[in-house]
Amino acid sequence: MPGSSSAAPLALLFVAGVAGAVPRAGLRIHSCPEALAREIRWLLEIELPGLQDPGWRGPQVVLRCAGELVTATALAPSGTRHLQRTLTLETVAPSARARLVALAAAELAAALEGRPSARASPPAPPRRWALTALATLGTVGDAYDLAYGGGVELDHRPWRHLGWRIALGLQHATSSVALGRAEAWLASVAAVLTVSRAVRWGRLTAGLGGRIGLCHLAGHADDPSAVDEGTVDGAWGGPHVLLEARLDVGRTLLSLGVEATYISLPVAGRVTGQEPYAVDHLSVLGRIGLGFSF
Repeated sequence: MPGSSSAAPLALLFVAGVAGAVPRAGLRIHSCPEALAREIRWLLEIELPGLQDPGWRGPQVVLRCAGELVTATALAPSGTRHLQRTLTLETVAPSARARLVALAAAELAAALEGRPSARASPPAPPRRWALTALATLGTVGDAYDLAYGGGVELDHRPWRHLGWRIALGLQHATSSVALGRAEAWLASVAAVLTVSRAVRWGRLTAGLGGRIGLCHLAGHADDPSAVDEGTVDGAWGGPHVLLEARLDVGRTLLSLGVEATYISLPVAGRVTGQEPYAVDHLSVLGRIGLGFSF
């Protein structure tokens, strides 16, 4: 189970230029997901010869997981010497994580004995930016049918869990009224602060901020000779929230989410003195995105 601290013996072999130069160490894994720990042990058992018996009292390699970080420590039997390395798995493909950790464990064991080692390539630095094209479908007030549209979003995450986003969007909706048809065009910019968490297949994000933009309402009469057609332009916006799940495939990302805006700044159009086609109350949009990180 996760958090297992059972010792798994291992031996480590490197081409050191001298026959028989095989550093040996025991392996202990703490607080790592069971699937990751099992794959690390499997890789070492298959690829590294000289497996030690249980109860090995020589050098030890200790792996300790904390979220997306893995700390690898090599300890000499006397406890007077140790080497340590921290690995960031956040940007490493899931299929490559166990191999990276196993190579780091092997490298530390060899370095502890002062022997040459095969060096694992360090993880690439985290990609902090993302640019995504969006398609949206939802509502922009009580009076309108489904609104459809799209936009583009820039995402920056300067810290591990915290970041911000800026999105430009355009939506269109129509509504049937007694004397014809009304339509709404809404252009807006949304800015949110985000909190996110990396998961095995991507990232989960929640955001809170605001949306502000311009709204164009237009009335189209069934009989233009009997009813005057007109337009209304105004600013709209309000507090804005976002929930999203993102799948990362290399640098490509696919996102699925929902966003909602409480329209505290509404825009209303009138038909015969009424206000049947206002952009007001609540806008809720489902969204799907395709983009890339950098």
